[in-house]
Amino acid sequence: MENSKVWNKDYCKEVIDYFCNEQVMENYSSHNRKYKRNLLFERDKGNNWVWKSVDKLIKSNLGENYFLSTWLIGLRYDKNDFFTEHRDGEGTANRYLSGGIELSEENSYKGGIYVLKGSNSRSKQGELFTHDPYVLHEITKVTEGTRYSLHFCIGKKPDTLI
Repeated sequence: MENSKVWNKDYCKEVIDYFCNEQVMENYSSHNRKYKRNLLFERDKGNNWVWKSVDKLIKSNLGENYFLSTWLIGLRYDKNDFFTEHRDGEGTANRYLSGGIELSEENSYKGGIYVLKGSNSRSKQGELFTHDPYVLHEITKVTEGTRYSLHFCIGKKPDTLI
């Protein structure tokens, strides 16, 4: 299972097997992206454990004022899949930060580099990563293997006075 700051390898595999399997993934392709996805809203029954686990990881890394908001998406990038440079902030309510969790083992694919502000920003398997939604970022074309990750909006409650 997961600990308070990072999901372990077995838990990442459990999330991939349940949330990113062939039966639930849909193909998505447009001029600037190509991948498979599975979109989850909190109200979806049977998947609430994934939602709660991501929310717990956010809170343990960022603090109790931060939370998983709006949606959670599982992404699968197979060979030749990609997402060109873009910003997340457009038209998304309740997003203070963009966040994600790398689910794949480091050597299970080639390419598929998470580029943030022009630099390789790959995180370790099971770690939470965040960025400002208005910062340019991309996933380069996967050249071998399969890359799995979760992406989501992170909300923030207003700071309270003590």
